[in-house]
Formats: sequence, structure tokens, C-alpha cells
Amino acid sequence: MKKKFSIAVFFTAVLFCSDSVMAEKLIIGAVEDLPPFQYVEAGKIVGIGIDITHEICKRLGIEAEFQAFPFKRYLYMAEKGEVNCLAGASYTEERAKFLYFCSEPVHVLKTAIFIRKGSGLKLSNLIDLKDKNVGVVRGYTYGAEFDKLDLKKTVCNDENEMIRIFRHGRVDFVAAYEDIFSAASGQQGFQGEYEIAYTISERKVYHGFSKIMGDRGKELAEKFSMTLRQMKEDLTYQKIVDNYLRRGKK
Repeated sequence: MKKKFSIAVFFTAVLFCSDSVMAEKLIIGAVEDLPPFQYVEAGKIVGIGIDITHEICKRLGIEAEFQAFPFKRYLYMAEKGEVNCLAGASYTEERAKFLYFCSEPVHVLKTAIFIRKGSGLKLSNLIDLKDKNVGVVRGYTYGAEFDKLDLKKTVCNDENEMIRIFRHGRVDFVAAYEDIFSAASGQQGFQGEYEIAYTISERKVYHGFSKIMGDRGKELAEKFSMTLRQMKEDLTYQKIVDNYLRRGKK
């Protein structure tokens, strides 16, 4: 009897431990084309945000599996619980309905309106964009002030498409995140051919956990925030950023 009981206890313990290990694996959503923060290179998901998230998971003893998506699907996957966490997203009330946002930002994005150098165009405020055609990326939010304006917008699937139409004069203005726009422009040989006409805002980007995870998602949001603050204090965060700047991904 004792032998049978011991065997039963052993297998119960093994199963319990296996479940615990599995619970510590996170499926993390990444954007497939958002350099230098998140992008696919040679079939591998890389970027500043990816390396930062890897390091957080390592410190917390969590196994991370990254999956890359177009931006709109990236948000959808978290909303439906198909991924546990997003490697970075700006806070909006709509997104907060399905995400537990961390309190510590993983990036700060400068959002601006760009014009081609030598175009002669001027912009003193966002109202001046009325009746102008402005390039934007589908699914992106550029801040409440810009988003609520009734503008004529040319909606593109990604930064690369937007830069192509901007470069060829199909739009005179584009709204973009400075670092992301700079990285994409560099890849297309367009860097240095544009300038900022108007700065909209500087916006913080956070990790977000699917609310389908329940209390576990809220707990992980707190742990990620605490660990990210530690990484900033011990300069690990800055080392990761500097590594990508040296690689020219800005």
C-alpha cells in the first residue's frame, strides 16, 4: 500500500511541477516591421523591445516565445488572448479594456508631422493640416489631438508603404513616430531627405498583458515594471539601446 501511495504522490508531484513550469511560459506578441523596436531579420524576431523583454523574462525565470504579426493583428491577438503579452503598445482607453498595462514604459516615442526637405511647406499647428492629405499607418494612434481631427488621410499598411508614397509626392505630410520613421527611411535610402514640420507629442509605450489571463496578467504587469526599473538603474536597458544604435537601426 505504501509503495502504491508513494508512486501516486510522485506522479502527482511531477504533474504539478510540469504545470507550474508551463504556466511560466509566455507567448509574447511582436510587430513584424517596426524597427528599431520590433522587427523580423533573417527569419528571427529582433529589436530593442525584444531584447529588453528577453532580459526581463530571464530575470523572472520565465520562458518567452515571440510571435510576429502586422500591427493591427498584433493588437487583435492580445485582445483575443492568442498571445499573453505585447512587447510594447501605447496606452489608450480602448486598449485598456483588454490589456493590463505596465506602469514602467519600455520606450518613449516622439510623434511628429514630417515634410520633404525643400518643399517650402510650413505648419504652425495641427489645424493647418485641414484639407491637406496626410499619410498615416493603419491601426496606429498618434495622440488624441491628432486622432480626433477630421482630416483627409491616406492610410498605409506600414511605414515602408507610407515612405514610398511620401517620397514620390503622393502626400505632402506624414504622421510618424520619429525613431521608427528614421529606421524605415534609412532602409529605403531616404534618410536626410525629410524634416519635422511639427512635433505632436512624446508618448510612452508599455508592455501589456491580455486581461484574459486574469489576475496572473495583472501580477506579471507589476513584476515586469519592477524588473524594467531595475534594468534602467543598473544600465542594462541603456546598453541594449546603445547596441541597436551602433547597428544603425534608428
